[in-house]
Amino acid sequence: MLNKILTPVAIGALSLSLAACGETPGGDNAAGGAGEIKALAACAKSPSDGPMRETFLLVDAKALIRTEKAVETAQKNGWLRDLFVDVADPVKALATGFVAPNEKVTVIVLSSDGASGTRVFTGCVPGAASNAPTASSKSSVGAFFTGSDSAALKEQQDQFRTRLIGGLQAAAAKGDQATSRQTGPLAASKLFESIRNSRGLFENGAAAQRFVIVSDLSGIDGPAEESPDAHVQGAFAAGVSEGYRSAFDFGLGEV
Repeated sequence: MLNKILTPVAIGALSLSLAACGETPGGDNAAGGAGEIKALAACAKSPSDGPMRETFLLVDAKALIRTEKAVETAQKNGWLRDLFVDVADPVKALATGFVAPNEKVTVIVLSSDGASGTRVFTGCVPGAASNAPTASSKSSVGAFFTGSDSAALKEQQDQFRTRLIGGLQAAAAKGDQATSRQTGPLAASKLFESIRNSRGLFENGAAAQRFVIVSDLSGIDGPAEESPDAHVQGAFAAGVSEGYRSAFDFGLGEV
C-alpha cells in the first residue's frame, strides 16, 4: 500500500535519530502526556488555516515485537521505522506527496486484546516556511527563499523527526512478546474490536480523515470458492458483508 523505496537521506536520518534517542521514549516530549509524544509546532493556529485532512496510522500491537530500548527497536521492528518514514518523515513523506505540508499525523497502537488503542504520537509534519519560527514579516512565498527562514524550517523538521522517533519507540513498547496474525472473521477480530473501542480517538471533526491500518490479516477467514474469478467476486461480497458486521463507520474517511 505504501511505497517502500526509501531515500537514503530519510532512512539514515531516522536511524541516527533512533540510535541517539536513548532509552526513554518521552524524553523530548514537551507537550505530551501519559506516554504520548507531541510535535505540534507546525500545526495551524486555526483548523481553517491548515490542511483539510488528518492522517491516522493505526498499528496492530500483534504486528509488533515489544521492545524497551532503541537498539532493540531498530533490530526487531525495522519495518515500523520504514513505515514511519513513508508516512510522516518531513523529507520523505512530503517529497512523495503522501502528506501535505503541516498535515497532522496521529499514531495509535491498537490493543491485541480488543481494548481501546493508545495514542503514542501526534504531530504536524513541518513543510510550510510560513509556519517556521521567524521574526520576518515577509510573505510566505518570499520567506521560503530566505536563508534564515530555510534554516528555521530545517530546525523545525529536525525537532519533529526526533519526536517522531520517540513515538516509534513508544509504539514498539506497546507490542506483544512475539508477532501474530489476526484470525477468524474480520468483523469479530480483536483488530476491529479495538478499532470500535478507539472511536473516541478519531472523532474530532476538524478535518477529513485518512486511516492507514497496519495488521497481518493472513489468518482471516475468506471466501471458499476455488476459481480465481469466483474468489475475487466472493472476496468483494465477503468484504462488504464483513464491513456491515464490523459495526464501525469510518464516515467519509479514506481507508
